[in-house]
Amino acid sequence: MRVQLNPSRSPTRQSIEAAGTAPTTPTPDAIETPGPSQFNIHEVKTQLTKIIEQACRGEEVVIARAGKPVVRIVPIAPRPSGRRFGALRGQARVDERFFEPLPDDELRAWE
Repeated sequence: MRVQLNPSRSPTRQSIEAAGTAPTTPTPDAIETPGPSQFNIHEVKTQLTKIIEQACRGEEVVIARAGKPVVRIVPIAPRPSGRRFGALRGQARVDERFFEPLPDDELRAWE
């Protein structure tokens, strides 16, 4: 039995069962389409780890609600590690008072 579906709407479980075909959920690894991969919320709940891995590989992943895209998953860019030499150059000044001995009351506060 062949069923034509409206391409603007996702098929419902009832329409698939009425057509006599078993519902299938594509896995993120099986989808090879140009452009973003789109998953409904139920698929995301069941396959979150694989979808995150797909996004971390640089692929665009979109989550849809009722067939309408609502969220895009993208990897977080890594922060630069370590300190950058000279990052505060010109922003801080040290005058001669820096090298003078501290008053006794301040020295006691540091002990």
